[in-house]
Amino acid sequence: MKIGKKVWHSQRLNSANAEVAEYGKPTEYVTHTNYLTVMPATSRGFLEIMRYGEDLENTWTVIANGKAFDGVFHEGDVMWVDGESPDETIDDEYGDGASANAVVKSVAEVNYTISVTLTRNKDQIKQ
Repeated sequence: MKIGKKVWHSQRLNSANAEVAEYGKPTEYVTHTNYLTVMPATSRGFLEIMRYGEDLENTWTVIANGKAFDGVFHEGDVMWVDGESPDETIDDEYGDGASANAVVKSVAEVNYTISVTLTRNKDQIKQ
């Protein structure tokens, strides 16, 4: 994604083993160098191809400033990336986060940088 584009993030409110996921209101962020970068995993090279294999086309990576985003991202949270934004009509009917197009699969923090892996597979989002 280009710098200056908007992404939204919604935290999962209940536990991962809950039958129906509940999410908080989406928070808007604007991408910026050394703050928040969102990119398809295909842009990161051979290692990503080996790691994700067939899921590579549906995998995105978020690199976030560790100081600004400490404790923000958690596994199971949902996001709107690649130009998508929350759809109020869907979220009003089915709950916050229902219109999301990506789910957080892993979060790692190294040297004040947070690396978040997202998947855009709708079947995985609904789980």
